Amino acid sequence: MNNFIVNCVIILIVINIFTILANGLLSGSHVLTIPANTTKLFAVYDSADSRTPVWVRFVTVGLHSHRHNLTLFKPNDRKSITGRNVGLVLFTGVDSGLVHIHNPNGVDVNALVVTDQHVAYDPIPGGCSLEFPLKVSPFLRLYENQYFNRLEYQYASIGSAKDLKHVSCEKSQSDIEYNIYGYFLREGDYTEKEYFRAITLMSNISDISNQGSKLMNTTALRKYLYAYTGRPVVYNIIATSRQFSSAYVPIVTYDCGNDSIEHCGKHEMLFFGLIDGSFIAYLLLIKYTELNQSSIRIYTSATGTILALVWLAVWKILRQPLLSLVLTGLSLGFLLMATLLFTTIGNLELFQNDINYWLIMSCAAILVTLFFPMVNPVALSVVSSSIVGSYVAVIAVDHYIYGSLSYIIINVIKRADYSLSAYNTVPFQNKDIIMAVIWLLLSLTGIVLQMHYSTTGGQSRGPFPSDTYCHSHRHQESLERYYRRRSQYEPYDSTESQSGGRRRRSRRSRRWEPVPDPRSYSSSGRLATAPGLVVDERSALLQHPYYTGTSNTTTTTATINPYNDSVSHPGYGGVSAPPLPDSTGRISPPPDYNHLYITNTNGREYQSL
Repeated sequence: MNNFIVNCVIILIVINIFTILANGLLSGSHVLTIPANTTKLFAVYDSADSRTPVWVRFVTVGLHSHRHNLTLFKPNDRKSITGRNVGLVLFTGVDSGLVHIHNPNGVDVNALVVTDQHVAYDPIPGGCSLEFPLKVSPFLRLYENQYFNRLEYQYASIGSAKDLKHVSCEKSQSDIEYNIYGYFLREGDYTEKEYFRAITLMSNISDISNQGSKLMNTTALRKYLYAYTGRPVVYNIIATSRQFSSAYVPIVTYDCGNDSIEHCGKHEMLFFGLIDGSFIAYLLLIKYTELNQSSIRIYTSATGTILALVWLAVWKILRQPLLSLVLTGLSLGFLLMATLLFTTIGNLELFQNDINYWLIMSCAAILVTLFFPMVNPVALSVVSSSIVGSYVAVIAVDHYIYGSLSYIIINVIKRADYSLSAYNTVPFQNKDIIMAVIWLLLSLTGIVLQMHYSTTGGQSRGPFPSDTYCHSHRHQESLERYYRRRSQYEPYDSTESQSGGRRRRSRRSRRWEPVPDPRSYSSSGRLATAPGLVVDERSALLQHPYYTGTSNTTTTTATINPYNDSVSHPGYGGVSAPPLPDSTGRISPPPDYNHLYITNTNGREYQSL
């Protein structure tokens, strides 16, 4: 029984030891002040001290500064590394455990030194270095611009328990897995304290896994990530071989240049004015010109305004109302596809190819433009104006709270300017969820209200889209042609007669006759003249006839009143004129003049004038 208890205790001790070995818990961080233009010696461990754990075979040393470059190197070593986030590896039994930190700047610099101890079976970060300056380079490199971050690292190698020489890189890479993690700092907090806190957190494997965001699994030495201005982020890579893991030295970027941190996040971003014209102009300007951002904004606004006016002029000239829905559909399709690519779907390998990316983006915009008008053009107008308009309203607030929704469009602009495959790594936090919900609610509210108003709100509306000028102009022309066919006289001749008045020619006698003076009409509406004279029973109102009638049936009869020629008459030129005969005793006109059949093929009631 006692032997059983002893064995259990031994097993528990061994398990705890291996847990410590596997997780590399022996780590520490120190903040040092390096005087200007001096070199400071830092002792990571004492190689002569017997208290150094025997299972520790190598130690990674990370050196970080907030704004200034520092140089890190080993004693008696000609090679060094300079930067804000650098590091090296010390092998116990080989290296002395001392490192030199040189400050080449004219000011004192605070430096954060983070050490992490590992067992022999842990992957050695950067152990297969071919491009970096050190033989073992455990640090990362980050090349940043306004649009992208290019993250580079060197492959890790696997050590051995029998000797300190690591296994050849060709044999070890198949057993090592690389995972890239990111951790976003607090928005707007560019202090050194926050900077060091985030680096310390991203230097420990357990903290990286728990609090960092896993961005991707990779085997490539270079990865492109979208840059987010004013959103400081810490990148790190964990190399895993079986159950053993090692973390590289993390690197930080503010995506606006660390030399101007105090101005970070205050750069004004282009706000959508005229969406389509401005967006296209902006893409062309940043792609093919060397103008600064202020000039691009000015030219973008001017070009967008001009294109909007040109588009309106084309629509007015061509008299094709459906053309107005082309830009509406393209805007909606583009925004929906950009939103889809903003999710993890955009990180698929399919979209890392430029041809696939732009082909799918274009097809989505075109399909929306073609599909919606065939179903219901009203729905396209309502849905597009609601979704796009709500998005513009939301990003106006999103930009100033350091949200992520504005990058739905900005990521596409970056991809257009730089034809590189990049991964979306922006965090989706609580405030982003709130803004997304607000966007959704605004869109749904706009759709419901507009659809209700366009169908049942107010008076009934005609087909959409419509051109009031074209509709009334063509309708008047058709009525005039109808009455010219029904009249016994041809249109008035512009040539004056000998008496100075207008003349007309009868369709029957083909003779030219003077046009009677309207003032000679009697109160009954008939011409007061001698019998036998040919009388034009059309009043002047027939040249601009009207009819009234409302029905939702297929065919309805509308009453036409051609006899109210007196301006003082209450029915002159108004749709409220009573049907004939009225109280004045007028005789109803011939049937040919009295009724017009109107066909309603819209399936709903319309009021016609």
